[in-house]
Amino acid sequence: GLIASAIGAKEDQGDTIAVVMLPLAASSDEGKALSSSFASSAQVGSLPRAGEAAAPAMGVNHARTKEVVAALAWMLGLGVIAFMGWLAIRRPAAADSAKDELSDAEVDQIVGRIRVWLDKEPAHVR
Repeated sequence: GLIASAIGAKEDQGDTIAVVMLPLAASSDEGKALSSSFASSAQVGSLPRAGEAAAPAMGVNHARTKEVVAALAWMLGLGVIAFMGWLAIRRPAAADSAKDELSDAEVDQIVGRIRVWLDKEPAHVR
């Protein structure tokens, strides 16, 4: 089921999947033994029909998978809570800095300095 989904195979369109194990080096006796054991254990099957559950893969420990998923969900939840706490701590500091606005006199002084700077003749024009 996983391989079929990954490659987009659909039985109703006539798609089939065949898994073939490639043999190891032909010169080694070990490779010949392994390739013959792979050939004898190879299975050819078709995709599950629509609405039919796929057979579980051999060796998959669903309980362990659920434990890992649960642990990841907890870690994600704790991360979100920690991030929200950080935002809550940081927000009052940002609000305090917003209260430190410039007075009208300070704004006028800064604008005046900018106007003097703009009115000066550039050094490269002289």
